[in-house]
Amino acid sequence: MKIIGNLFSLAIGLALIAAFVLGAYLGIKYVLGLYSGLDKQLEAVLTIATVVVLLTATIIGNSIRVSKRYSIDGWAVKEKRDIYDRLIGTWTDALGQAENDREPTPGTHAAGEETDKINRDMLLLADNTVLNRFISFKSLEHEYGYEDPKIREEIGKMLMEFRKDLGRKNWNLKEKDLLELIHAKR
Repeated sequence: MKIIGNLFSLAIGLALIAAFVLGAYLGIKYVLGLYSGLDKQLEAVLTIATVVVLLTATIIGNSIRVSKRYSIDGWAVKEKRDIYDRLIGTWTDALGQAENDREPTPGTHAAGEETDKINRDMLLLADNTVLNRFISFKSLEHEYGYEDPKIREEIGKMLMEFRKDLGRKNWNLKEKDLLELIHAKR
C-alpha cells in the first residue's frame, strides 16, 4: 500500500512540474506574441526588458515582504524573551518556596497581577506549542502545586519549548539540566 501511495505522490508531483513548465512556456510565448509585429532586434530587446522588469518587481516585492516579517519577528522575539524571563522568575520563586515548605508571599508564587499579565502575554505572543504546554502546566499547577515532580517535569518541558520558540537548538540538552539551571537543589 505504501508503494502505491509513493507512486501516486510521484505522479502528482510530476504533473505539477509539467503544469508549471507548460505555464512558463505559454507565458513566454504570449510575451513574444505581443512583439511579433516588430523588427526582430526590437522584439528581442523588448522581450528581455519585459522579463527584467518582471523579475525586478518580484525581487523588490519579496524583499519588502521579508523585511516586514523580520521587523515584526524581531519585536516579537524580544517580547517573548521578556515574558519567558518573567515566567522563569516566578517559577524560581515558587520552586524555592515549595522546597522550603513556606507559604507563598504576596507578589510571588504565580499570584497576583504579574501572573495575570504573564497569562495574557502568553496568550497573545506565545507559539502554539508553547501555549499548549503552558495550558497543560497551568492545569497541573492548579491540581498539584509546585511540590509535585510532575510540575518540575512540565517546567523542564516548557523551558525546552521556550528555547525552540526563540530559535535556539536543543541538541544534547535535557529538561532536567535546564530545570537545574533555574533551581539548584539547596
